[in-house]
Amino acid sequence: MVSKPENIASWITSVATLVIAIITGIGGCIGYKAYVEYKNMNEEYKKMNELSAFSSLDESERRIFENVIRDDMLTALWAYIPEHLSVKERVDKQLGLISNYKQDKPVDSSFNYKWQNVHDLEKYIYDSEHYYESKRMRLRKCYNLAEGILYLIFTAHNAKDRAILGDEYWFIYSGYMYDIGSHPLFIAAIAYGHDYGFYNKRFATMLHNTYTSNENLKGVMLEIYPEMKDSSWIETIGKNKK
Repeated sequence: MVSKPENIASWITSVATLVIAIITGIGGCIGYKAYVEYKNMNEEYKKMNELSAFSSLDESERRIFENVIRDDMLTALWAYIPEHLSVKERVDKQLGLISNYKQDKPVDSSFNYKWQNVHDLEKYIYDSEHYYESKRMRLRKCYNLAEGILYLIFTAHNAKDRAILGDEYWFIYSGYMYDIGSHPLFIAAIAYGHDYGFYNKRFATMLHNTYTSNENLKGVMLEIYPEMKDSSWIETIGKNKK
């Protein structure tokens, strides 16, 4: 018996719908599996990038501290200064411990140069007329160490901003700011990098936020680098390049 045309048409439509449903279902399964595989590969790629970034930072850090191991004077950057002293007395002692350093001998920690801010300090340690004076050479050596650590932090911050470095690794490198961030030579390195645009605004913003929110860092910053307290400081980065 021959079916009516409308029944044939209905049967064809049903079969076609079933085929499309099957294909769509198979495609959906394949698509989901591909998505899962892509997600897993992406997570693995991110992890490899993070480990690579950490390895590179770790190597930079190792080279920095090889210099510290070779020269005990550089450890003065971490010297404890009594907290009952005024901010100016503390920073003068920090500088005196370095400038008057004598291996295996008591050190006179007084710093007799009259200075008011990091710009005065920079002029003192780089004064061409007394460039090779031993006190200034020792201060420059520690300044170079402080600058190296500052740009180690900057590199880590860049990696964090690009989602290459996780928070747990960033915590390690940002810790240096709370460790030696109150040292006048470290703040002098911040000022020099700011004036010549050696780091970007995102890093400057992080530095500004850190120094204005931490009481210990803020106290020293206000004493020897007060222009950093204003948010407008971020916008003037690289001012000496203009």
